[in-house]
Amino acid sequence: WAYLPIRSSAHPYVNWGDPDKLNGFIDYLTAKGYAHYFEKSSILDHFKRAFSHWMSHIPKQFLLLFLPSILSFFLLFFKKRGIFVFFLLILLVNMIHCSHYNIPNVWDYYIPTYIILSISLGFLISFIFSLLFRTPHSAFRTPHSALRIPLLSITLIFFLLLPLYPFSKNIKSRNMSRDYSYYDEGMGYLKPLKKNAIFLTKGDICFVLWYLHYVENVTADIFLINGTFLHTFWLISEINKHHPELVFDRSLPDKRVSSLELANIRFEKYREIMDKNASTHIVYTPFSEEITKGFRLAPEGFVQRVIGKEISQDEYIKIVKNANFNVFPYQGRSKGLMNNVKKGYISQGVLLSELSMYSDAIISFKNANKLDPKDNEAKTSLSKCYYNLALEFDQKGSLQDAENYYKEAIKVDNMLDAYFNLGLLYHKKQNPKMTIHYWRALLKLDPKNIKTLENLATVYYNTGNFKDAKLTCKRILEFFPNNNLANQMLLAIGGR
Repeated sequence: WAYLPIRSSAHPYVNWGDPDKLNGFIDYLTAKGYAHYFEKSSILDHFKRAFSHWMSHIPKQFLLLFLPSILSFFLLFFKKRGIFVFFLLILLVNMIHCSHYNIPNVWDYYIPTYIILSISLGFLISFIFSLLFRTPHSAFRTPHSALRIPLLSITLIFFLLLPLYPFSKNIKSRNMSRDYSYYDEGMGYLKPLKKNAIFLTKGDICFVLWYLHYVENVTADIFLINGTFLHTFWLISEINKHHPELVFDRSLPDKRVSSLELANIRFEKYREIMDKNASTHIVYTPFSEEITKGFRLAPEGFVQRVIGKEISQDEYIKIVKNANFNVFPYQGRSKGLMNNVKKGYISQGVLLSELSMYSDAIISFKNANKLDPKDNEAKTSLSKCYYNLALEFDQKGSLQDAENYYKEAIKVDNMLDAYFNLGLLYHKKQNPKMTIHYWRALLKLDPKNIKTLENLATVYYNTGNFKDAKLTCKRILEFFPNNNLANQMLLAIGGR
């Protein structure tokens, strides 16, 4: 602990908590920065949470050895009562702490419990040995017993191999020897960013980014601002030193403010940096609708670039089109990154679609679809782009181009509107056979589509196919008994 204020006084890049100051040092020792994770629930709620931990998280660590570890712990009560009381106090404190600590990976904080149960298992093994080989009149204790040496050997081997059981069950999920996912994810965040950018970060990814940025000097020209610490003296000092020109409220909150007020202060500072500096700096922020609501954004890699108000629409389109999502070779080594890249391409495609840049949007959605052919959002969005392009050509009278794009929309995602409009297009071309083909295909997907049923009945009637017109009208009336068109057409057919 004594080293903390010494190192902090040298003003490192990440001076978390300002422990070179007395208040900061005390806050550090008492973990005040994590106070907002501790819930003020009822005793019953805490008991329920602790009970669920002991029924799920802790048994998973020991598997079949869990019950023996519990029995061996209570065995200490009879054999080593002083140790039992000491261990029991640790278990209770650990359980109370974890039942209050509302964090997803709470099982990591049960390490004292795991250690005590493991020691208890060791005591149980020692007790069994004592029974077998030290109890008077035991067959295993008799020097000339033929069973003594073989049973001693077997027992020793069994207990020595016992830890291999949970080890073998858990090693696959815990073996990180060739797992580069965190490293590659950090590189995926940093590598696509433009030079001299301001990167506003949030969440635990900051630890990976800090390491890569400050230790390995990856994209050393950018400046990292972790929004979680915008209320701290050390981060404001770093901003003052490296980017004094940034415009935002640099005042520090009163230490007595609540966790909720502190979160609101950080939130306002974060958005103020985005709002007042995006026109003079390249500013990036992670995907977070709550933070980015109301801002113009352009996806770049795993994050979004905040677009300043003064940037023209043409420049905005250029920024969106030229966004960089290349994180190779990290993407190839850590397959989980594909989802982040895919998300970026989809965001780019959605923006380009909103800007009516459908041809460019198609390229983005195709890239996303290549990464994950089963992704419904990418398929649906790609289909919509083809459909919108088809509409544009249809309205201009370029029927062949419209036909091709309607077919692409159907090919990608069976888009119902594309089926219907393609039928209309063939009707314009005076090709009732193909009109009927696509409308019948649509009705296989959506049998109650009234607009298609009415139009199909009309085409049958106008081409003299009264039999199919009559069948289609009856089908309409099954779903919509009072349909005027179907009733009148049946009367007209009956009069022939």
